[in-house]
Amino acid sequence: MHPRGHAWSGDDWDNWRTDVFRPAALAAGLPADAQRRITRRGKTRLVATTSVRPRDLRGSFATLLTYDGRPVTEVAEQLGNSAPTCLRDYASVFAEYSPEDRVSADDAIRRAREAARAGDEARETATG
Repeated sequence: MHPRGHAWSGDDWDNWRTDVFRPAALAAGLPADAQRRITRRGKTRLVATTSVRPRDLRGSFATLLTYDGRPVTEVAEQLGNSAPTCLRDYASVFAEYSPEDRVSADDAIRRAREAARAGDEARETATG
């Protein structure tokens, strides 16, 4: 709901993505793809942008929960879906998951961060 009490419009979503989501994504270390020209109230500015969408993070969250061994009913509840909708949308994630491959969300995030740091260091060494 918009602070003024009405449902969000396309412009509201665009403004939220530009003003809130993208700066937070970039601050979290997601890749900056380009600069984008934004014009509001007659003022134009360049802002860094990323191709990562809020929807992409939803899928990552579902995958982390699944690989943490959470049942589909819990994953669905966390996503605000019914179990059948969750199974339909994330069928491939559930199909790929094997209990032997279980990894906690904390461990998966830590491993991904370590791999990203190692990649950054390798690129710095190669260009340095």
